[in-house]
Amino acid sequence: MMLGLGLIIWKSNQLPVVYLILIICLPISIEIEILKGFAMHLPSEFITGSLIIAFFLGLLNSRKENSSQLRLSMLHPNPQFSSNQKTIESPRKALAVFLAFPIPLLWIASFFVPVLFSEMTLISIKFLIVNAAYVTIFYYGGMAIFTSSKQIETRILLYCMAFLPLTFWGWYNFQVFEYNPVTLPGIFRPFYRDHTIFGAVAAMIFGFSLGLSIKNKYWIPIALLAIFAVLLSGSRAATISLSLPIIGVFMYYFPKLKWAIPLMLIGASVYLFPNIKNDYTAKIDALD
Repeated sequence: MMLGLGLIIWKSNQLPVVYLILIICLPISIEIEILKGFAMHLPSEFITGSLIIAFFLGLLNSRKENSSQLRLSMLHPNPQFSSNQKTIESPRKALAVFLAFPIPLLWIASFFVPVLFSEMTLISIKFLIVNAAYVTIFYYGGMAIFTSSKQIETRILLYCMAFLPLTFWGWYNFQVFEYNPVTLPGIFRPFYRDHTIFGAVAAMIFGFSLGLSIKNKYWIPIALLAIFAVLLSGSRAATISLSLPIIGVFMYYFPKLKWAIPLMLIGASVYLFPNIKNDYTAKIDALD
């Protein structure tokens, strides 16, 4: 089925459309055990596998192209390239795109070493395949399909539209359990197995949306909803990380006060560190 869908995507030249569908499916996918000991997040990982097939079929087909200025145009129906973008000079070589942008490829190659020395070889191979698949689609495929900042913004917006409604799903579950903090780790299931993962994603969405709100004010409600999602998750690390985008925007609007932020952070560290150290020491002493 995955191979068939990949062939259909490639033949119909609909990789950009299916890519956007994948973005929407990512946060709402559910882990389902396909075979004993083998699970997949559906439908996102099924779509990812199909896109990889279409991607490599496009690379193989690129050998037939004759254009000297091609940047994976076989994957995009209406490619638009800017003059400052890196192009593929030799489309006859299917691996030219990887060689033109080698750093992620080297990162994937680094996973082969743990496979050789792993005591759980099958798990290591699965980890390698999953990472290679996601880098191929979301890095190389993303560069091929989306060539402007506006298109990248659209991708983020689509992900937010699919992710943020899960906040109300978690809120509903939390209310069912009468806001018992013990139940926090499971309120976002089956979409997120842990509340800290949800909080981390919400914090990243807040950073993106707050930064984009400088030019487009419609990102402000998304940023506010992301704050609510982080607070609902109960993740302290995610809550603390909210301060970084706020500091960045503050420095953007008040560049003359940019040195005040580091001084405030240093002062806060000097003030808080002894208290944190004393609390930690007291807990250790209590254990003894």
